Parts: sequence; C-alpha cells; structure tokens
Amino acid sequence: MSHHSLDLIQQLRELSKQGKELDKVSLDIQCRLLDKETRDITHVDILECKISQLNDLTSHLQSVVKAKHQLITRLQQPFVGDYVKIEAAYHRHVQDLFPLMATCLADLSSNLNNIDWTSEFDLKNVKLKETLSSISTSLAQLQTSFQSLCLMRECLE
Repeated sequence: MSHHSLDLIQQLRELSKQGKELDKVSLDIQCRLLDKETRDITHVDILECKISQLNDLTSHLQSVVKAKHQLITRLQQPFVGDYVKIEAAYHRHVQDLFPLMATCLADLSSNLNNIDWTSEFDLKNVKLKETLSSISTSLAQLQTSFQSLCLMRECLE
C-alpha cells in the first residue's frame, strides 16, 4: 500500500512540475504575442523607420506645396502630345474616370492650400475656436476629396 502512495506522490510531483513548465511556456507565448501586437510602438528601430517615412512624406508634401502654382498651371494646360492609348475593354472605365479626375483636379488648389495651412499652423498664435472651425471646414473638404478618390479607384478596378 505504501508503494502505491509513493507512486501517487511521485506522479503528483511530476504533474506539478509539468504544470509549472506549462505556465512558463504560456507566459512566454503571451509575452511574444504582446510584443508582436505592440512592436510598432515599442521597438526603436521600427519607430525610427516610421519617423523616416513621415519625414520623407513631409518633405514631399512641402515640395508639392512649393511648386503648387507650377503644378496648377501645368494641369490647366491642354494635353499636347501623343494620345493615351487605352484598350477597348477599358474605354467605359476611362469614360467614368475623367469626370472624377476633373473634380479632383478642381479641388487640387484647395487641397494644396490645406497642406500649406497645416505646415504653417501654430496653436499658440491662433484662437482655438477659429482653429477648430477651420479644421472642420478642411476636414469636410478632405472627406469630399477622399470620396472622389475612392470612386476614381473603383472605376479603375
């Protein structure tokens, strides 16, 4: 009888040891999953990459803003040169696309002004109520432009 008790105690010890190992592995898995979920805000190298991408985008947008008058003038000129060759299967899509492009190009000046405004915006020098009103107006314009771009994209697909 004591032999069975010793076997039971031994099995309980092994079971307890395996339970602790299982808990340790489960904790390690949870830590790895948490690291995977938060990697983009906790890892310095990923943050540096995102900062670099944001700086590149900012410099590109600033160059667009600086050249906005040239861009607007160029877009307002009629197309001169070879025609764009489009396969017959896509003619209907292009026909739907051009009115949407015209809308986006008509809003281009406004959108560039919005980008220019955001680069010069300083909360310290402006009253908050006026700023929020201006942001609301800009947001509405951006939403309209975004919807136009989405429609244009759907026509391309």
